[in-house]
Amino acid sequence: MGETAPHPIEDPLNVNKRRIELGLLEPVEVYALYHGIEYDIPETEDVKVVYLQAQSDNKKFEAFANRKIVDSANAYIRRAIKSYGDISNEQLYQAAVGLAQLNNKRSEQMSLKILKVLIWREWDFRFERINPKSFKNLQNENGWLEVENLMSLSKQRK
Repeated sequence: MGETAPHPIEDPLNVNKRRIELGLLEPVEVYALYHGIEYDIPETEDVKVVYLQAQSDNKKFEAFANRKIVDSANAYIRRAIKSYGDISNEQLYQAAVGLAQLNNKRSEQMSLKILKVLIWREWDFRFERINPKSFKNLQNENGWLEVENLMSLSKQRK
């Protein structure tokens, strides 16, 4: 759960069916309420709109990041993530790489947060792509140690 909504849910229309298959008997709405969040599964059209908006915001992020317009890039990646649209793990990884290269404190902090999310989601490529060589300029940041610790814990669970 996020602070005000669940983290992005792949295929939200079928989330409760998947929860039952995993042995989680309460629907996501009840689980969210347990965490103090009111959540309703969106209607089919709402899912499409949110998905398209998240993808649009991600493209705007990429355009601004490529032009090194830091504040706008940060704003659009935040919007893409907060929209709870279907931003793929690969898109999140590319955003983390782009943010890390902007040499901006806020962008670096956002990059670290995204890396933590990818580890938490148990992204299939986390071990080969989240490494010190790829994120040299983040290694002096306080959050990098936390990323390394999460990676270590993730390897132990695998």
